[in-house]
Amino acid sequence: MVLAYNYRSMTKFNKNLFALTTKLLKNDLKKARDNKPVEEEPLNFIGNDGRPSALHYSIEYGWNNDKYLVINLGSEPQKIPLYERTLSYGVMAGFVCDCGRKCNTLYLGGDSFACRMCKLLRYESTRINTKSDYGYMLNMYAKRIELMEMRESIKRVFYRGQFTKKYLRYIALCIKYHAYDEVDTAEKTKKLLQEFREKYPSEFR
Repeated sequence: MVLAYNYRSMTKFNKNLFALTTKLLKNDLKKARDNKPVEEEPLNFIGNDGRPSALHYSIEYGWNNDKYLVINLGSEPQKIPLYERTLSYGVMAGFVCDCGRKCNTLYLGGDSFACRMCKLLRYESTRINTKSDYGYMLNMYAKRIELMEMRESIKRVFYRGQFTKKYLRYIALCIKYHAYDEVDTAEKTKKLLQEFREKYPSEFR
């Protein structure tokens, strides 16, 4: 079956929309791959209405080694098939939406989860023609705002005398989107740290 989507009727992503990802369930999905029992524990999250909520789920095993993620959120449990595929570095688990689409993220709408195509969601960047001067400026402005939000979320810049991985990812994005003022600040900070390390080596042992 081929599903056709009208992209003009699709709405842009809402940052307050809760997304259930395989990363959030990483440990339990690993247990499911090893056919180990998964204890039902609530997953606390902020709902689409901005209020705290809890997601109760479990892993159900079927015939032919089929596995399902059973979510108890609404009046009826939602049974989401799981799939696995072997990669060079291991095995990756994912969700299978009701439409048959395989994905790593499901979005909450009402009391059920579905992929972004079923929820008629599209990325804001798809609405901007970045090849035009106006579109390029608008896109860079949006990226700058995302960088500011990312920087605010970084609580620790250093760990054991080195930049944290999250901060290095932030700097890499700053270079990509021409936020060179932040790059200069990072370089100056790194230089001061090196001078301090040479002057007080005992502090870094």
